[in-house]
Amino acid sequence: GLTLDTQGQALTNLDSGTSGGIVSGGTLDLRAGSPDNTRGYIGSPGNQTLAIANTVSNDAGHITSDANLTLNAGIVDNGTGLLSAADTLQITSDDLRNSGEISATTTRLRIADTLDNTATGLIDGVQTDIRAGTTNNTGRIYGDTLNLAGGTVNNTGTGTIAARDTLQIGAQALNNTDGALIYSLGDIGIAGDIDASGNLTGRMQTLLNASSTIEARGNLSIQSDTILNRNDHLVTGSTTTTTTVSERLIQPNGSTEKYDPAILGWDPYYKDNGRYVLPSEQYPFSRYGASPRKSATYEICENGGDIFNCTTAYRYSDTDPIWATFGVAPPDYSGLTLPVEPVGGGGCMLANEGGTVRNMMGACGTYWNAYDAYNEAVAERKQLAAAALDQKLTAFNNDVQSRGFEVWNEYEITSRTVTEPTVTDSRPARLLAGGDMLLDGNGVKRNDSSEIVAGGTLTVRGGTVQNTGVEGIRSETENGRVRFRRIEHHGNWSDNYTEELSAWSDFTPAPITSTVTLANYRYEDHAANPTAARDVQSANGSAPVGGTHPFAPPVISITPGPDGSQILTGGFNLTLPGGSLFHINTNPGARYLVETDPRFTQFRNFISSDYFLQTLKRDPERELKRYGDGFYEQQLINDQILALTGRRYLDGYRDTEAEYKALMDAGVLFARQYQLTPGVALSAEQMALLTTDLVWLTARTITLADGSTTEVLVPQVYLRRTRTDDLRHSGALMAATDIDVHTTGDLVNSGTISGNGVTLRSDRDIVNEGGTLRGQSLYARANNDLKNISGRITGITDVNGNGGDVTLLAGRDLVLDTRTLQSANPNGTRTSIDRIATVEGGAIRMDAGRDLIAHGADVTADKDLIATATRNVDVGTVEAAVSTRVERGGNVNGRSGYIEETANAHRGSVFSAGGNLALVGNNNADNRGGTVRLHGSTVAAGGNALIQGSEVSIEAARDRTLVDVQNVSRDQYTRTMRDMETASGGKVTAGNNLTILGKRDANGEGGNISLRGAYVSAEHRQASLIADNNLTVDTLTLQDRSIDESFMRKSGFLSKTAIEQGS
Repeated sequence: GLTLDTQGQALTNLDSGTSGGIVSGGTLDLRAGSPDNTRGYIGSPGNQTLAIANTVSNDAGHITSDANLTLNAGIVDNGTGLLSAADTLQITSDDLRNSGEISATTTRLRIADTLDNTATGLIDGVQTDIRAGTTNNTGRIYGDTLNLAGGTVNNTGTGTIAARDTLQIGAQALNNTDGALIYSLGDIGIAGDIDASGNLTGRMQTLLNASSTIEARGNLSIQSDTILNRNDHLVTGSTTTTTTVSERLIQPNGSTEKYDPAILGWDPYYKDNGRYVLPSEQYPFSRYGASPRKSATYEICENGGDIFNCTTAYRYSDTDPIWATFGVAPPDYSGLTLPVEPVGGGGCMLANEGGTVRNMMGACGTYWNAYDAYNEAVAERKQLAAAALDQKLTAFNNDVQSRGFEVWNEYEITSRTVTEPTVTDSRPARLLAGGDMLLDGNGVKRNDSSEIVAGGTLTVRGGTVQNTGVEGIRSETENGRVRFRRIEHHGNWSDNYTEELSAWSDFTPAPITSTVTLANYRYEDHAANPTAARDVQSANGSAPVGGTHPFAPPVISITPGPDGSQILTGGFNLTLPGGSLFHINTNPGARYLVETDPRFTQFRNFISSDYFLQTLKRDPERELKRYGDGFYEQQLINDQILALTGRRYLDGYRDTEAEYKALMDAGVLFARQYQLTPGVALSAEQMALLTTDLVWLTARTITLADGSTTEVLVPQVYLRRTRTDDLRHSGALMAATDIDVHTTGDLVNSGTISGNGVTLRSDRDIVNEGGTLRGQSLYARANNDLKNISGRITGITDVNGNGGDVTLLAGRDLVLDTRTLQSANPNGTRTSIDRIATVEGGAIRMDAGRDLIAHGADVTADKDLIATATRNVDVGTVEAAVSTRVERGGNVNGRSGYIEETANAHRGSVFSAGGNLALVGNNNADNRGGTVRLHGSTVAAGGNALIQGSEVSIEAARDRTLVDVQNVSRDQYTRTMRDMETASGGKVTAGNNLTILGKRDANGEGGNISLRGAYVSAEHRQASLIADNNLTVDTLTLQDRSIDESFMRKSGFLSKTAIEQGS
């Protein structure tokens, strides 16, 4: 062996290469102050020990051992050098900076302060064991088994921490940021520390995964008090599009309704200027027209001196279509025969004083009597038929007259402006597991516009959960104008009429607004494959668009057949990956454009599209360059499936390679069946032939960093779905085969939580605001309040209609509320109804420990619906409103023209069940009392229905519409105002028995049932209203007011009629 001791002095070993320098034939023991091994060589076949008092520099140098290497130093600066050992390499120092390679079978690093592994740095081993006060990584840290412990781990940008088998990180803080990757082909465990036996212990304080990925093909366990999965690059904006349109609406004077002229009839003859006619089911325009019909008979009169001789004439021939139009039989002359003149040629006529008279003698007399009888019979039958037709015509004319109007406001919509929220930049963070995932900690777990997805069970324990998407406001404004039309009579006794049209006035009501959950990805308007875009458009689908994330395809869907099946695929722009795990090989002769670092894969063979080509007997060497190697292609397949379905795997799979191989096998069968060539994108017609999920190879053009392009083959996933059982998500996503969440704090969701079995439990509140909770079975329980605010809670049934059960339990209040949004402009204000708060599923059970409140909500159960509250049940409405006022100018007698419209409409809740339904207040053991109030809402059961409370009230809501129009011309004004109330909701029905119970509580109070403007019905059985005290049935009084005013300056006469009535 060789022992070298500089007694603390510096040692220089420069430019010695690999054949000289400091070399031992056996062991090597080196002790020095600050050795400089720049481009130098220190090596030994035996064990090597370096004890360095200060700093060892190894820039482009080699320090190697064929056995074990132990390096103890104050500071280790490995520049671009090599530190390696055939067996174990252990480095102990205060600080370590690595821009080169540190590798061994067992690589063990003990760094008291800071480990900096820069972008060119590689740390590798079969077993890699690192402990550092702070680890900063922008390079590569690999290991079959990789343990990384210490105070803080920062993996940033190009940094990759990856294990071929198992990865464990034990630290107080882990920051995985700016596109960095933490990955394992096996399991990942993250906690507070790693003990001497190599086991994870305690909890991390903070884990931040910001626009980066932590992914395990196996299981992923994170035990950290705070877990932040955050999209740091999400930037939102908006796009405003104004489309020119030409749409007309006609509002009859005094009416609150506006009509599309296409559904109105037009009578061009009315007062020479025409009028519109409202449609009628009894007299459709296509058959009857819109103009009154003239009577079947009319009088023809001749002046005979002092006497007018009049005879009845018939307007319509016996073959006129009018008989069939009005369903009246034309005259029937059956049984009548015109007599034949016996002499012929007018022989029964006699000359008389220059004229002729009838010959009434003999046979001629008989002939004339028969002739007159025949004509009388014909006239009688003609008159009877004409009378029947006139009766029909009179009814029609009276009806069409009642539907006609010659005074109206004409609205013309000239453009429509839509402002849509958009995502201008986004890089979602991702926590992914092929197997199970555990998130455990006492603090906040926040998934911010990012993804947490497990192929197995996702378990979340402790603290609070915030699955937060970003909402934007969509607004739509109709821009237009309005004018007034009437017919003016000129002359006292003349029939001279002219059409008068006012000047146009601008008319722009306040915008209609709604919320939109923004996608995690930025989509672009151009397609990566224009041919596919055209094909899909021709099949009434949507064109593909491109995402900036390499694994983020937006969705194309087409409907290939009458069964409603859909084909889902991604039309994506491919962005080359960054980071240090992948290398872009632009060599024209390379087989793959994207190659996985062979130091990580160690040349393991991952199944790839080569298998697809070889199975089709095609030589992969003669095909286009593949987009990526097997490992990268599998990542691409995983991410397409995630984007298309919101799931880690398709149903029936729990392994990436097996799933990819099965999809390629299906693609091969499809190619053989229809003689298709890989590389040519499937047309819409070919997609319509798909009967199963598959992968197909398509040719894509990729833009390289230098701006040049290359063509590659890319595996593309096509999914056939007979129903919407897969999830195409927007916003934050938490998904797994099964999800089990139990928080000690609040659970707040404005994204999507989806699985087959979903269990959500909170020791405090559960709030689903604008988000989606979805599962084949869904159970949610909050110790305090459970709120669904303009969100959707869905139980999904399988193909056989099984499952889909939803259970919602609240220790206090269970609230289902639909939000409203306010908007305004100079013409008025509007209250729009946002997304409907929805609960839907197979069997639904809802129970509130205090109150159950639903405002404008929909609860729909395919089977039974049970909704109970310990105290009160309040099922009510939200109110939409619009108010618009347009000033139209003019001045007559102090009056100016205007149009004012105000409408208030209640959107009631709807509780419906295909089976039985129960809505029960006062659901408590000690009968403390509780009310059930249904206001403006609907309850419907296909089976039996029960509504029970100590007080039960069912009432309709009042909607109101007001239209006030004042038109001012040169010398007159007219005003027409209509203010009308209508009833909505207040309806309870059952297919079988309906029972409404008002029961006294323990104090003897209550027991009342009140119906006001309500409709209650048991369609096939019995309706029972049972009140322990009072049963009150009242009508709902609706007020109608109208004002009609007119004034003419010439006469100074004011006419005014005001009517107010209740019904």
